Amino acid sequence: VKNNSFAGSIETNENGEAEIKFDYHLGTGKPSVKVTVEDNTDRLISPTIIRFVQDDQGNYIGVKVKTSEIPSGKVAGLSTVHYWVVAKQDDYKTAPAISVPTAPADDNQQTTNDEQPVVTAEFPVIHINGNNPARIEAGSLYSDLGAYVTDDKNDNLGVRAEGAEIITSKPGVYYVVYSATDQEGHTSTARREVIVFDPYAEPVILPEGNSAIIEEDEISL
Repeated sequence: VKNNSFAGSIETNENGEAEIKFDYHLGTGKPSVKVTVEDNTDRLISPTIIRFVQDDQGNYIGVKVKTSEIPSGKVAGLSTVHYWVVAKQDDYKTAPAISVPTAPADDNQQTTNDEQPVVTAEFPVIHINGNNPARIEAGSLYSDLGAYVTDDKNDNLGVRAEGAEIITSKPGVYYVVYSATDQEGHTSTARREVIVFDPYAEPVILPEGNSAIIEEDEISL
């Protein structure tokens, strides 16, 4: 990683989502990520970091982003996201391979440990119910629709939600964070963006370039 940082660009899909895969070993220190959006239309677009992606050993290997229009909150698909990643100086840990017994080999076939399959641990997958982002008028009642989880080994994992009790009297952007942990200790998280808006407020006008900067969980226009 040159100067502990690198940059690049990626196209979002029709759902406004993209996964930035780190080309370098960043280790277990959470990197700082800044993203901006470039769009050739008149849309005002804000990029949001959904979650960081880690491997079995806690190394940061990527980040997922999502774009939405300002101030409507609608999905802004097919946009170009520019990113800048600043890594932290932590050792990269390589996950050890786990060998499992194989079926008996033929008499004329020679086997080695290299031919044995490797078991790769899978993390739980969290699915958010309802709209994400969700938009509600200031002063109205917000009832979170929650989320559910699927896992390759466990069928009855629960989902923990934090931040679901949103005070809607103050316009702004809020987040409900869901997490789930399987029996092997693998934890996944997902985040719903809740936009509380004042329908009588003046529209937000950004400078030319239609860009916003996000560093981890903070948004600045």
